[in-house]
Amino acid sequence: MSPLSAFSTFSDSVLVDSGMKFMDIIEDILAQLTPMAVTHFGANVLTRISQLFDKYMDMLIKSLPGPSDDDNLTELKEVIHFRAKTDSEHLALLGLAFTILDELLPLAIIKVWSLTNESKELESENIVPNASITAELKEWKRSLQHSFDKLRDHFCRQYVLTFI
Repeated sequence: MSPLSAFSTFSDSVLVDSGMKFMDIIEDILAQLTPMAVTHFGANVLTRISQLFDKYMDMLIKSLPGPSDDDNLTELKEVIHFRAKTDSEHLALLGLAFTILDELLPLAIIKVWSLTNESKELESENIVPNASITAELKEWKRSLQHSFDKLRDHFCRQYVLTFI
């Protein structure tokens, strides 16, 4: 059972489907990487995945109500595939994003990076943890957190505005 299925109370599970599609895309990208590609292009891969996550967070932000929802003409609005309308849908959206950020993406990355380390161990008996890889992963995690913070801040701002 997918960790994302916990959020399936969202109407028609569109939100869960979007999260699963996002993770499928990431896993497809990672499945194509060889240990040599990870060794040489690992930082670039992490940057690209961060950019994809940021775009996904932007899409989730657009699915939340915003101050401009009533201000713009409907003809000029961007097509939004799903709209979170209730508080429970808003919280499910945040939970989904956090699950991807905190569990699913790191797990997918660590799986690929550990396979790379295992192949290096077979080539060399001297196993020294690569400090640059650890630094890259920390910077990557910081970048993901920044993208998630944009979603969380938007949610909090809109939630507070409903009480004003």
